[in-house]
Amino acid sequence: MKPLIISNLYPDKCRPVYGIFVQYQVKTLQRMGHDPEVISPHPYIPSLPGISEKYRSLHRDVPYKLQMDGITTRYPRTISLPNKHTQALTAIISRFLSRKWISSLENDNFTPDVINAHVANPNGYASIPVSKHFDVPLVTTVHGADLNLLYEQFFNRFIVNECLTQSDAVLVNSQKIKRQIPEHVARETEIHVIANGIPVSKIDEVKNRDVPAEISEDKLTIISVGDLIRSKDQLTALKALSQLDIDYQYILIGDGPYRQTLEEYVEEMNMEDVLFLGEILNEKVFEYLWNSQVFVLPSYREAFGIAYLEAMACELPVIACQNEGPEEYITHGKEGYLINKQDHEELGSYLLKLSRDKSLRDDLAASGRNIAQNYSWETNVQEVERIYRSLINEQ
Repeated sequence: MKPLIISNLYPDKCRPVYGIFVQYQVKTLQRMGHDPEVISPHPYIPSLPGISEKYRSLHRDVPYKLQMDGITTRYPRTISLPNKHTQALTAIISRFLSRKWISSLENDNFTPDVINAHVANPNGYASIPVSKHFDVPLVTTVHGADLNLLYEQFFNRFIVNECLTQSDAVLVNSQKIKRQIPEHVARETEIHVIANGIPVSKIDEVKNRDVPAEISEDKLTIISVGDLIRSKDQLTALKALSQLDIDYQYILIGDGPYRQTLEEYVEEMNMEDVLFLGEILNEKVFEYLWNSQVFVLPSYREAFGIAYLEAMACELPVIACQNEGPEEYITHGKEGYLINKQDHEELGSYLLKLSRDKSLRDDLAASGRNIAQNYSWETNVQEVERIYRSLINEQ
């Protein structure tokens, strides 16, 4: 089978971990005997007032096409402005430019059997003419932002609805996201819930490596992994820790526009044992997870939450928010704790409890590890492959 994956969420030279979960899925498709190729629309950032040179230079040196792990990956340029209000415009421009994607595929004699677009707006919408040109099924995978952050704007809502109703199947990674899909869309399109996977074997490979130099083995190491954006809410974790009298260090992995706010809070509260490591490669992330004691990420907008499962695979108790994606695999009091949104006092009480009771941490960690092992990329791809085949056979 020749699946064509269209996703701006995909690693590149400048952002080696961006959308890495899509890359894991593509690599698994390849390992399972398929011949996938990838189109990852890449932003051409114009020189306009308000757009920083740092943002523009981030994307400048990415090649248009390369072989990555034996998979042909194309990075065609499209206009992209860093603002949710312009996302619909990005989708329309990408759809117009998709004729160039078609030409590139035909020049290389690649005819897909099925197209899987990740994110309805812009990629799914832009993929509609590609699907029609090759007369193959279009599968759109929705990860969350399509139906919450972007769905608030009228034009974005139109783009998302058009994509989902034109898709032959829609994949979502949690029941939470499925419930958010508008009823009229659900009546017209097949909706499948397929959980994301985690690279269990890769996680286990690094278990016994040396302890990272930044980790102090005589302190309780608490760790967060995620973009530093408002909704991930690392600030609530900082507020909780600032009020606790425990010997800890707090490691934050990830980067983003909210970093300055977090750093200013740390400085204001004189929190000396907080480390910002920025964005690092997944393999290194797993090393830090294996050598920590508690994972906390009080995110209040979480479609699925791969980071929690990766922490559970590294035998960590986890703390997440209620009514979010992780609630589908975290049972309160069994693998960790589910707190109310932005409740730093509740979070602090659980951190204090875990800091005082190693046997409790071990019990939660063991239960979490058992859960996490069920979420492999092989399991994910078997389900995706089944849907691909059923759609191809229907044609």
